This record gives sequence, C-alpha cells and structure tokens, in this order.
Amino acid sequence: MILRGNIFSQSLMMDTGITILTPGNIGEGGPCAVTYLLHGVCGCNSNVIDYTMFMAHAAGYPSIFVMPDAHRSFYADMVYGQKFFTYIAEELPEICKSTFHISSRPADTYVMGISMGGYGALKCALAYPGRYAACCALSPGSLYLKDFLAEMREHDRHGAPLSPWGAMLIDDFRAICGHDFTWTPEIELLELARRIPSPTNAPRFYATCGDGDDLAGLNRQFARDMQELSFDYTYEEAPGSHDWYFFDGALKRALDFAFPQED
Repeated sequence: MILRGNIFSQSLMMDTGITILTPGNIGEGGPCAVTYLLHGVCGCNSNVIDYTMFMAHAAGYPSIFVMPDAHRSFYADMVYGQKFFTYIAEELPEICKSTFHISSRPADTYVMGISMGGYGALKCALAYPGRYAACCALSPGSLYLKDFLAEMREHDRHGAPLSPWGAMLIDDFRAICGHDFTWTPEIELLELARRIPSPTNAPRFYATCGDGDDLAGLNRQFARDMQELSFDYTYEEAPGSHDWYFFDGALKRALDFAFPQED
C-alpha cells in the first residue's frame, strides 16, 4: 500500500509532504520494522516510488518505508531556514510511532538515502548511532563538508562558478551555514564518527557509488576513513553514474544488505 499526503511538522511549522510504502500484512503480528528513506538534492518524497522499481524491490521485506520531504536542506538545521535535521531525526520518528504499528527498537529501525539523502542517512546514523540497525548511503555527497565549504568561500569571493549547479549550491549552503559558510563539527560526518565511544555500538553501514560518478573518489576515501576508525563499513562500486538507473540497482543491494535473507 502506498500512502501519499502531508503532515504538519512542529519543527518546520508547516505542512510537509510524505510518501509511505507499507507491507501488505501491516497490522498482523507484532510491530513492524521501519526504514527512513531520504531523497536527493533535486528530489522530493515521491521520487523513489516514481522513478525506480522500489515497490517491487521492497516486496517481501519486513519494513514500512517512510519517505519525507527535506527540500534542498542537506538534512540540516539551517541558519536561514528550517530545522530539517530535527524534523527527520527527532520529530518524524515520533509521528510515525504514534500513527503506525511500528517497532521502537533500534534493531528494527533503518535509515537509507540517495545522494544528498545518503549524506543525511549517514548523518542520522552517526549523530544517533544507538537508534539504527543499519544505514545505507547510495552515491552520497558532501562527505567532506569542511573542504567543500572552503571551496564555496573561494567561489563566492571570485564570482559565481560556471556550473549552474554550483551557483545553486552556494545559495543552499549560505542558507544552511550562514553568510560566511561557517563550518561546525555537527555537520561533518567524520567528526560525528570520531565522537562515538565504540564503533561496535554503531549500526552496520553500506555505501555504494557508480564507477563513473564524480563522487566515486570521495566515496572510496570516506570508506577507507571509516574502516580505519573500525566501523563496520561496507563499500561497493558498480558500473554506472549518478542517475536513476544506477540508484534502482543500488536500492535493491541496500535492501539485501539491511535485511539479509535467511537460507
């Protein structure tokens, strides 16, 4: 069953869109597992359902899939904007628990994301490592935000970059981080990882990226950094680019990782 609609968020102080995919047997037996599935920078809550075979891929997996809207927030509590990280990580789980027959156990809670949503999923899992059984990041970006923000300051000082994507991202991160693109440890993934007392208490991680994706090099480096910190971090590359064709296959691999099937 697919549910599409809006909910009112106290954190955002507005109605916000949401798509929910539920198993056919929801309500039978005990509480169901829940997976928060986060969209990319140009997307919205319905993209995964509209542009991939996710409904078919997810059939048979014991989870409700919750797909919220976060606009171009990079899942941050913005300086000039709204508190999207608070909404996704704090408020939304409480709304879902009060509305659906879902489990509150960390062993039954998962977070996944595509591109910007991959960063958001990693941020949720590293900020609150005790809340999730697994985190899956598909072609995640913004893995090294301190360096990225420094590049934006340089672009901003010397005029707009050539790419319209870059120009838009400068506006996005000015809203997120402030006029001077201020870096804080709370937005840096490896800083969050280093704060975790024991990686054995963190979720299992799965990340993947297309070998033709401009983000592949950064993803390889981030995987090495996470593995050096002793996290259970699996990284795979496959043929492909930063597009829905690649994301479709990556979603299936992520589901197989998060919900391993018993022989």
